[in-house]
Amino acid sequence: TVTGPAGMTTAGFAPSPHDATGRLEPRPGDPVRPASPHDELAHRGDGGLWASAADLAAWLAVQCRVTDADRRGDGDRVLHGPTLRSMHRPLAFVDPAWTLAQGLGWAMERFDGATWVRHTGSMDGFRSIALVRPSDGIGVAVLANGSVRPNELARTIARALLSGSGRVRSE
Repeated sequence: TVTGPAGMTTAGFAPSPHDATGRLEPRPGDPVRPASPHDELAHRGDGGLWASAADLAAWLAVQCRVTDADRRGDGDRVLHGPTLRSMHRPLAFVDPAWTLAQGLGWAMERFDGATWVRHTGSMDGFRSIALVRPSDGIGVAVLANGSVRPNELARTIARALLSGSGRVRSE
């Protein structure tokens, strides 16, 4: 697998007994309830990878290995640098303003004049987003236990990282 060379020590296709229980709000205003138990076979086709915050940080670091000198098999390099650059390149634009585009397994999102490579994930009761700027060597991963997408929180953190302040303002 790619998880070992990438330094991802806990990632797998099923939750561990120590993982949190997902929470769902079936419809707005309904009481929040625990999500159904994970069905490993139902999620295999779309990935369904469970990973810790530390594993996601390692995964984002690997996404920054995009130079021509980055060769698969060198340390944590899972793919050649030019291959990663190709995956991070937009292939289909979602809107004419080019705020969102799709690449190979990754999307590209532009906000505040900066382009980020992103990947989202969801399972019953969980949401996640990872944003990375390989050229700057920075990334953000936000994991949420619930039905709400954490995209705006990730963007807020990304803005703080890019500004160099490291301070997140609550709006």
